[in-house]
Amino acid sequence: MKNSGKSFDLFALLTAVGVAAAAAEGLFRPWWFDEALTLFNFILLPDGAEIYRSYFIPNNHIVYTILAHWFVRLTGSEFYLRGLSLLAGAGTLLLAWRFFRFRRGWQLMKAVLMLYAWSMGFLIYSTAIRGYMLSAFLALLFWMGLGRYRECRKIVFLAMAFAAGVLCCGVMPTNLFILGATALFAGEGKIKDTLLYGICAVLGFLVFYLPIWPSLLAASRLKESSSSTFEAILSAYIMLLPAGGFLLAGLRLPDWRKWRKFRWERVLIWLFPLLFGIFWAVAPFPRTYFPWQLLMLYILVLSARKMVLTVRKHRKIFWGVIVLWGVLWHIPAVNIAVSECAGGAWGDDYFAPYYLREEFDPAGTLYLLPEGKFQVYASFDADMWSLLYAGLGKWEIVFDGPRHKAEKLNPGDFVIIRKGEETANLEKRFGKMRKINGRGIHEILQIE
Repeated sequence: MKNSGKSFDLFALLTAVGVAAAAAEGLFRPWWFDEALTLFNFILLPDGAEIYRSYFIPNNHIVYTILAHWFVRLTGSEFYLRGLSLLAGAGTLLLAWRFFRFRRGWQLMKAVLMLYAWSMGFLIYSTAIRGYMLSAFLALLFWMGLGRYRECRKIVFLAMAFAAGVLCCGVMPTNLFILGATALFAGEGKIKDTLLYGICAVLGFLVFYLPIWPSLLAASRLKESSSSTFEAILSAYIMLLPAGGFLLAGLRLPDWRKWRKFRWERVLIWLFPLLFGIFWAVAPFPRTYFPWQLLMLYILVLSARKMVLTVRKHRKIFWGVIVLWGVLWHIPAVNIAVSECAGGAWGDDYFAPYYLREEFDPAGTLYLLPEGKFQVYASFDADMWSLLYAGLGKWEIVFDGPRHKAEKLNPGDFVIIRKGEETANLEKRFGKMRKINGRGIHEILQIE
């Protein structure tokens, strides 16, 4: 099908509007647990070398954290930090637009990119003070380098892929798996190429982590995990629905009689999230899968051959399907319903996590406290890091950390817990408490 300038411009415009909408809705949302923890423990360290050496928990997305550190120094405030991930999100879409438009399936892929820019997952991670969006950008840059090397065999593109692989693994070590999947896809079934690309990814991982190998091993032994392997794996696939679910109507089943020509590596790549979830030592967090999204969506595009006929012969129908599908995923009730299937507010990372719901308002909770000098204990389940950030300079927030526990509270001090959280253990530590107020996900108790 010939590319229509009008269609191209409209898709591009709507993609840009999606980025602007994500910025408008996501840039000023409250900080949540991982974001505030990242700021206090890593971003505010003295320099990049100290950040690199401080890999004592997986929350330190080292490459992202170093960039965030310099971003704060340049802007003079952590207030603008969400803009760093927004730049990574816009860069990912620009790179994707450049990369995919010269490849098979572009007519479908540009619609997918538009829906991707409008998805809740993109909104969350393109404005998150975490390294997931940067991971997606670097994984795509790695893929782009391999693609260009395969086309012209110039070593400069392999070097570009290697550099992107080093940095991508430097954001999260688990990104090695997405790089491995990308190498498998880029190799296109040719063993020598696939091995070369895979070695490139593994070497990138080793170059970054060998100097801090003991810290990496120690952090992996912490076994931080989500509550359910099943829900994490389920999230890896349903996260594709907002951007690529409409493609399922055009899937063409493989002709098993032509199994010799079948692209088995694509099936294996689609199984990677499942295998990763099953064989990883602990249940992965669903957000770990976010950088996989573009690769899996593109494989889905290549498999939706029947949909190409709709694009060619029935453009208005195609546009209608795209519009309706996009609108569907902006109905709050739909996102909440899917969220409940993927772990609910406290387990979901793509549709309606607790920190994106109206009930999450740590600053509003703290402003319910009376004036005076007192301590405020925040429980882990109440998202103590968000409360610490929201109350910075105004309230004395204390909580239990991995290396210390809050000291004894005095009568008149306050305790903030998550709504419905058990208080028996807290009362054993601090004495009898009574509920005095509450807001959203929080309840406020006072020591008697």
